Amino acid sequence: SQRTIPHGLGAVPELMIFKSVSSSSDWVAYHKDMGTTGGNPKVMHLNFNYEAADQNSLASTTFVTDPTDSVFTVGTHDNINKNNDEYVGYMWASKDGFSSVGSYTGNGGSKTIDMGFSSGASFFVTKRVDAGGNWLHVNSLRTIVAGNDEVKYLNLSGFAAGTGNDWVDPANSGIIVNEVGSDSMNTNNGTYIYWAMA
Repeated sequence: SQRTIPHGLGAVPELMIFKSVSSSSDWVAYHKDMGTTGGNPKVMHLNFNYEAADQNSLASTTFVTDPTDSVFTVGTHDNINKNNDEYVGYMWASKDGFSSVGSYTGNGGSKTIDMGFSSGASFFVTKRVDAGGNWLHVNSLRTIVAGNDEVKYLNLSGFAAGTGNDWVDPANSGIIVNEVGSDSMNTNNGTYIYWAMA
């Protein structure tokens, strides 16, 4: 049944990801900038490349309201609240100079996302939400360079990698995203959510 659960983040979660560890189910993702449908927060799945609208029917049974700085409220869907299942949950909030959770609109070229960092992003995940697209991840241990980068597709089996494109470039304030084709981080007028760490 619907219930409210306390958390210890110490801030309002801007990104939440949950998964049942008791049974086979989808990864459920909440992001503060995806908006609502029917008064309920929109839902995405980390293991699919759907657009946010494809998941609208799940909103009323997944997250009932936006989280607060002390609790989050889940509905009755098995992906988030199956009777007797155990779940793991991860939560993030923006912290000046350390982490950033936000969104941007693509411009079809190169775009600097200012996250308020001083030495650039070392971890970056983005997902287009107004159309289908993969969950795309880059980090500084692999490549965030001024040149071709390796991107990981978080929703694909084995976290398949994409190479041979200049996906991103470093920027002291955050990161620069580039338009590289059909599965881009910066398609013109595309709406993207992201989370990043310095």
